[in-house]
Amino acid sequence: MGAFNNLPNEIIAEIFVQCLPLKSNHPNPKDAPLLLTHVCSFWRSLAQVTPRLWSSLRLEPHRASILDTAAKRDRALRTVSVCIEQYRHWRSHTPMTHPFDLSIRAWNSSTIKLELTTDWHSLMHAIAQDSSSLRSLMVDVEDLRYCRPIWTLTRTSICMLEAIHIRYRPEGYRVSIFEELAGIQTFAAAPRLRKVILEYNSDRRGDLLALPWAQLTHLVLTFPMPPSQFYTLLHDCPKLEALAFNFGKRNDNDEKINNTDISSKSLRKLDITFHFLDAEPTPSLFSSTDFPVLRSIVFRTAPTGYHFQWLPKSPARDHLFSQLHNLHTLKLGFQQIRSTTLLELFETAPNIVKLALDSDIVDYPQLLAALTCVLSPVKQQRILTHLKDFELYVEVSLGVLRENVHGRTDTPFTADQFMSMVSSRSRSFLASQGEEPNLPAYLERVHLCIEDKDLIKSAEGLNVQELRERLESLQAKENMIASFSLSKDKDRWLQLEIKSWDDF
Repeated sequence: MGAFNNLPNEIIAEIFVQCLPLKSNHPNPKDAPLLLTHVCSFWRSLAQVTPRLWSSLRLEPHRASILDTAAKRDRALRTVSVCIEQYRHWRSHTPMTHPFDLSIRAWNSSTIKLELTTDWHSLMHAIAQDSSSLRSLMVDVEDLRYCRPIWTLTRTSICMLEAIHIRYRPEGYRVSIFEELAGIQTFAAAPRLRKVILEYNSDRRGDLLALPWAQLTHLVLTFPMPPSQFYTLLHDCPKLEALAFNFGKRNDNDEKINNTDISSKSLRKLDITFHFLDAEPTPSLFSSTDFPVLRSIVFRTAPTGYHFQWLPKSPARDHLFSQLHNLHTLKLGFQQIRSTTLLELFETAPNIVKLALDSDIVDYPQLLAALTCVLSPVKQQRILTHLKDFELYVEVSLGVLRENVHGRTDTPFTADQFMSMVSSRSRSFLASQGEEPNLPAYLERVHLCIEDKDLIKSAEGLNVQELRERLESLQAKENMIASFSLSKDKDRWLQLEIKSWDDF
């Protein structure tokens, strides 16, 4: 122990941080950081002045999905009491000035709501007393009344709060949900609040929490809203750097607001999900918006069986494409888009580094051929010369000739064309070209997913096992991350699943 304690404090502190549990930050006396405070006075004093040890805390009173017996209810109530003890023990070892991130999850508790009130609110009041050190707050509840002491905090009580994530999952539909949300005014006065994630069912702007819109930099709304709300948010949040928005049904205000030009001069990341499609082409939704510094864009349709279509060249589409010249990341999912349209898009976004496609692409050979780097004595104008990360998701039905909704016959996807494209952008092939100008960057990561609802080994003419082996061989040879998956349902990657701000 003496030799260890003679190490520099910075090294000991880093060792302490490495002792933190990987999968849980419940306050457990048998785990770091609480365990470190019980070894000796030197460890305790050093641990207490190491902020990273106390930077996050998760409270989850119980996980029982059905509390149908007295024994289960008693056990759930005991876990609430334990949470109170754990929280107080945690905070007693933490300097009150250290900012910390708090996550609260309380759900599946409908059968003991009334019995939980006293103990649970004791915990909420304890948290409210320490709220001046809160840096971020995640609340996952089925009843907003559980957190009433937090909803009534003052501006000075949340002076360090920078991010909130509220997941509201009420048991069934209650008319009072809208009144409950509208009644929360606390966060509108948070002076440092910049990042907000809201997950609950609502399609009216009036039902959003009151927030300091003008100072927000990151906003995620995981529920469908009218297009008019999209334009309103862009107008009210001039500092937005990242926005995830779900387009729902139109309302009477959409046409009026869409005619107002809006420039989002700070927006770098845009994640769009379309839930309801109508006769108006998708690009026209952005005909009055400017995104001069946009770096990442995701367009997806919710997996409801509908695909939105990129219609032929139009002023609205040209305007949207013109916003993509700084694009670094592009993801397109559940869409119908011709290879010619994609290639036009790539010409306006030459700096794409990450590309993911899960779309109904009419002509795969044309797309893959354009992406393939071929030897030629004639100088070529290659596309996407910065591409390093490529994901392609293909349905089995696209492996054969078939008639699409336009009445044209699609050209099939083939493994040989895909592998030729990937190989032509490999490290060894590009190195063999010497000093040839305009060579693309070599691919660092490739993923191919084939969707086959029956998970058969040879899908519509594609030898799945051979394709997997070829990608594995390429990975070993080229020091490239090359992966292959066969999935019954490849929709999940399209869904906006936010767990924390690290996921957005």
